[in-house]
Amino acid sequence: MAAAAYYYPVELISAEERERLIIEHLPQVRLVSRKIHERLPETIALDDLLSAGVIGLINAIDNFDPGQNVKLKTYAEFRIRGAILDSLRDVDWAPRMKRKQAREMQAAVSRAEQKLRRSPEEAEIAAELGIGRRIPGAAERHCGAGYRGTGISARRPGTAGPVEVCGDAG
Repeated sequence: MAAAAYYYPVELISAEERERLIIEHLPQVRLVSRKIHERLPETIALDDLLSAGVIGLINAIDNFDPGQNVKLKTYAEFRIRGAILDSLRDVDWAPRMKRKQAREMQAAVSRAEQKLRRSPEEAEIAAELGIGRRIPGAAERHCGAGYRGTGISARRPGTAGPVEVCGDAG
């Protein structure tokens, strides 16, 4: 490994040197991709993450500024992770808030199951979340027309009415 290559100004890097840096840092792309892939559903392919990571690596090499006194490896890891997360956000159908609400719902169901030692009823889940039962149509208004909801709504402080706690549609 040539440590000097980490601090070359981008304008001075030849095409061969650029290619060498890309190849040299590919293991870093694999490492970051695998770490992220471990926490994702099985439906997300590792190859998709690798592709996005390589794009992030190339972007990092092309935009690297040695004047910032940061190693290329450090900068590249940040850009690789960012490119992978951006690609995941692009293919995600649900906004972050919906995902958060789904996680809260799942956690409440798990807590209720542990307490009750059986599958909880809708009212028991609502009690675990500290919310009221669903008002018909609230989920469809809040989550979208095709939403097949959880049947639970929350009364948030400062809101006029109940808000459906959206889980994954399907």
